[in-house]
Amino acid sequence: MLIYVTVGLVGLSLTDFSFALPALSGAIGWFVVFFLIGFVVLSTLWAVAGALASRTEDLQSSSTPITMLLMVMFFGALYLDGVGEQIGSYVPPLSAVLMPMRLVDGSAAWWEPVIALALLLGFGAALVRLAERLYSRALLQTGGQLSLKAAWRLEE
Repeated sequence: MLIYVTVGLVGLSLTDFSFALPALSGAIGWFVVFFLIGFVVLSTLWAVAGALASRTEDLQSSSTPITMLLMVMFFGALYLDGVGEQIGSYVPPLSAVLMPMRLVDGSAAWWEPVIALALLLGFGAALVRLAERLYSRALLQTGGQLSLKAAWRLEE
């Protein structure tokens, strides 16, 4: 992501829109931070979905909730505005997309991304602990798809 951001900034500096670089530099730094933490949050969910499916055929049904979450995140980022956008920019994992957008358009105060990032980090830490428990219990199970409840109840 850092390579993409760097190439994008260099490319922008070579265009007629280079005047926008100072205004975008802070928001781009926040974007990279939110992207990395949001990526970790979503990758833990994908790891659990993969561990719950003991066969390739089961993977689609175990990953459907995560796919729906991704759709909500991206469509929420596109269609929320006003108060909904402000509230959504604090709700993890939606905040990983909405807060950088608010920073680019200038509607967020300096302290808002700090709070949103702290909430996203807390959510990510809790999710990693939960995912670790489910992943370690479900990974080596065979015999069909394993539900979240069954994985939670398994002994290590």
